[in-house]
Amino acid sequence: MTLSPPRHSCPAEDTPPRRARRAEAAEDAADADARPEPPGNDERAAGGATEPAVRRSGARSEDGDGRRLTRARRRRHLRAAGGPRPHRPDAAVWFEPAGSTGQHAAPAASPEGAPTDGAEAVTQWPPVGAPDVVPPWPPADPVAPPAVAPGPPRSARHAEPEPPSVAPEPLASVVELASVVELADRLPADDVVDADDVVGEMAALGVDEETARARYGMTLHGLGVSVLRHLRHRRTVKGLRRAPSARPYLRVAMLRCALYLGPLGVAVAAARPLGRVGWLVPVATLVLGWSAAQALTSLGAAVARTNGTAAAARLVGGGFAAVAGGWCGFVWVAPAGWLGASRMLAAVIGVGGLTALATVTAGLVTRAEAGVVRWSLPCWLLGALSVAGGSGAVAGLPVETLLPAAIVVAAVRAYRPMIGRSVPRRRPLARGDLRRAVGYLVAGAGQAACVGLLWRAGPAGVTAPAAIPLLLAVPALETLVGWHRYQIESALDATETGRDYRRHVRSVAVATVSALLPPLAAGIALAAAAYRLPYGATGRDGVLALAAGTLLGGLLAATLLLAARGRTGTAATLAVVAPLAILTLPSLTPTLAPLPATVAVFAGTHLLGLLTVAHTAADHRRVP
Repeated sequence: MTLSPPRHSCPAEDTPPRRARRAEAAEDAADADARPEPPGNDERAAGGATEPAVRRSGARSEDGDGRRLTRARRRRHLRAAGGPRPHRPDAAVWFEPAGSTGQHAAPAASPEGAPTDGAEAVTQWPPVGAPDVVPPWPPADPVAPPAVAPGPPRSARHAEPEPPSVAPEPLASVVELASVVELADRLPADDVVDADDVVGEMAALGVDEETARARYGMTLHGLGVSVLRHLRHRRTVKGLRRAPSARPYLRVAMLRCALYLGPLGVAVAAARPLGRVGWLVPVATLVLGWSAAQALTSLGAAVARTNGTAAAARLVGGGFAAVAGGWCGFVWVAPAGWLGASRMLAAVIGVGGLTALATVTAGLVTRAEAGVVRWSLPCWLLGALSVAGGSGAVAGLPVETLLPAAIVVAAVRAYRPMIGRSVPRRRPLARGDLRRAVGYLVAGAGQAACVGLLWRAGPAGVTAPAAIPLLLAVPALETLVGWHRYQIESALDATETGRDYRRHVRSVAVATVSALLPPLAAGIALAAAAYRLPYGATGRDGVLALAAGTLLGGLLAATLLLAARGRTGTAATLAVVAPLAILTLPSLTPTLAPLPATVAVFAGTHLLGLLTVAHTAADHRRVP
């Protein structure tokens, strides 16, 4: 693969060739004669002018190609020909007349001490050792001029001046290309998927925006693209077992889904302790943790691009530590009826849930999803044992006792970039990043509130079927969002004209909206079919819970798509409208049951989100 060479380390107006040209131009301008330019030697010879008269007139001569020779240029010609330097600055220069055979003619002598207004001499006249006799001019026989020693050939006298002998600088492209290759060697080729992954890994090595511009001559993102091209080229070299994936978003979606299984395993393993506390504890933990995870993921990604993964991990850890401190303060002052039997148990459950979500956030920000997934296997195992045994001890293993240790192990692996090293102070966050993080914070709070209100919409166990479509919707919406972003970004390079790009964006918008239609249709169909069944947990309420879960999955996908296209404010508004409507609707229609009201609100919000996504996805000016 051929990479475009990086820009020169010096500005374009300060390169060595340009400095030499400026020096020559200044020297020529200083030595230039202000008198009118006379005709050249050929025209003067054709007009019958003799060379001494021309020399005495002070006119500047021209070479055989018609170029006027100033003193500086004649000196360069002389040095290029290897001749001696002029013995005095006012010596005259002699050029043969038209029709000459290439040898020097004898110049006439000037009075002693009289300055000659001409250029510097090419050779000293008379030659050293010659008799002090001045031959007459013009010679007696004009056909045969007096013989003199042959001078330098015409090609040497009239050659272009050679530039100063300066050692050539090494080509920046070769040196920088080797540096880029060495940088690519130090990156984990199997863990990077796109340019953002490469930028995050380079930031961990200490390559920031200033280093990329000073050492490599390009921006940090451009350097990431160059390194990614190297890595993809190496994967396709013969002998490697794995070629670059044609659908990288699938791998990213699967990694994220596997990462989400860690908190899910923690929740399943802690089912018995969750039953001993009030319902507000898990709902508040979910709202606080999910909203903080959304906001800190946005901020952490921005910090990782500019300051490295260590600074991003420190930001995420500090944010979740502040949230955990706020939760402990709330548990300390909250009424006992809200928390359940034990305040200490409520505090431990909240801190454990927040730590599990902090682990997921750190893995996403530091691009260490695969490592965090491997170290989260104990949480999966404990969750599976809890489902299989249904008690606190399965096969002699105290699940509730081992669960905090499993959470801590995964958290240590997620925050490994900042453990045992000094992290420099990061740059202040930009206002755009802060506004985006606030939008993600509100959107995450609205999404978690929707899940909590759906769980509390009916008696215990009635809304449990809603978890099935929600769990199935997570990989589907992650794949849909990744595919949508991949198609929009790849179209910038694949299409040749603006019309082709707009056509491609419209086709992607149609496909995206088509993928959001089945949840809406299935949710409405299930809600309509629920009223043909008898009332009860296994009848009408169970089907309504399935309908609500299906519609909520489509709503979550719509909000994530809007946030991915840069409309975080619209996504936050859409996510907050649903819980506010659910809380307000009972006061407007007291006779409406909570579960049917939840289904109706989710259906209306899903339709609104579908229309908003259709409008946003078709806008070619918004790039993810």
